[in-house]
Amino acid sequence: MIAIFKREVRSCFHGMIGFVLTAFMLAAAAIYFVALNLGYGLTDFGYYTLYRTIFVLLLYIPVLTMRSFAEERRTRTDQLLLTSPVSVWGIVLGKFFALCVIFALPCIADAVMILVLAALGATGTATLANFAALLCYYLMGCAAIAIGVFLSSLTENQIIAAVAGIAALLVAYMMPSLRNLFTTGSAVALALFFKVDTITVTGNSRYTANQIIEASGIETGDNMFFLNKYHASERITAALPYVETVRISRQLPDTLVVTVTECTAPAAVSQDGKLWLLSGDGKIVDAKTGDGKQYAVVEGLTLLEPQVGADLQVPEEQQPSARLLLTLLGLLRDKNMLGDVQTIDLSDTASVVMRYLDRFDVTFRWDADFDYKLDYLLAVVERLEVNEKGAIDMTQEGKASFIPG
Repeated sequence: MIAIFKREVRSCFHGMIGFVLTAFMLAAAAIYFVALNLGYGLTDFGYYTLYRTIFVLLLYIPVLTMRSFAEERRTRTDQLLLTSPVSVWGIVLGKFFALCVIFALPCIADAVMILVLAALGATGTATLANFAALLCYYLMGCAAIAIGVFLSSLTENQIIAAVAGIAALLVAYMMPSLRNLFTTGSAVALALFFKVDTITVTGNSRYTANQIIEASGIETGDNMFFLNKYHASERITAALPYVETVRISRQLPDTLVVTVTECTAPAAVSQDGKLWLLSGDGKIVDAKTGDGKQYAVVEGLTLLEPQVGADLQVPEEQQPSARLLLTLLGLLRDKNMLGDVQTIDLSDTASVVMRYLDRFDVTFRWDADFDYKLDYLLAVVERLEVNEKGAIDMTQEGKASFIPG
């Protein structure tokens, strides 16, 4: 966790973002401090400075937290973090505490302003009240940071993470006013007039629309706003293994649109006389018999109590291999290469061997940048003749070696 903490702090101040954000907060606090506390001789720092700069946090916190996990997902370094000897909790807490420390810098400057007021004649009681207000201000900021970090983990786009953070904090900021908009009458109106009349399913090919609707548990006549979309999505993915993602949206006044993404060209693990088919996110979607020629067969993994619909479970010593496999499958799927892969051999803990196009045995280093290496592989294969076969060594940095055979 300490390593993650140090890395996050360094990355924030490696460029200008950390300095600009700190200066932004200091400028906002200084304006109110000079104009009100010093200009009018007011000793209540909590109300006249901190309270009036709360709106600044609506911009400061989302921009501070937007890159914490979104950037990791965009550059695919999140998989390296997950395979490092640090627990998930350690990764999250390391990033969270680092951002809290960065936020503490302008708060330390606020503490200096409180001491200035004390030196200019503020009473001891007023000074203690100001420090208590500053502590509450800091803790509120830490809570907002937690929200921002969570939203950053949901996307790989920093702008989306920032906008979502601003929206979430704005809703929290305006909650006292919004609360007055919702009365018993409005709740009754929602219950009576917004009911599901039509359910539309898109993106399905393996399952029928009726199968998906039945799995969701949603029925016509259900209230549009009171139904739980996330529970319905979970029921669909649990009942229909080939469904990878589900998105349910409302089209007022009476239509629900269920958009599904189904697993295509899955990988397979041969065990106990069966082929256990894996989706790109590591879920066992089916069990078949046969030679598995139409799938990318994974070698070097032992499944523990495999069941259709369950997540991939392997012995502890093979968990790094499983995480690497999921990373590789995701990249192969994104680059439309998965259908051209015959085998993926994870037996060697130093390298990964992949049979590609049924012509090439491609060897990668275990810790390779697979995103870059797969693009490099496509470029290498494009230069070879269509009838050439052999081995391609991608273990060296900056070059690839082709051995005909």
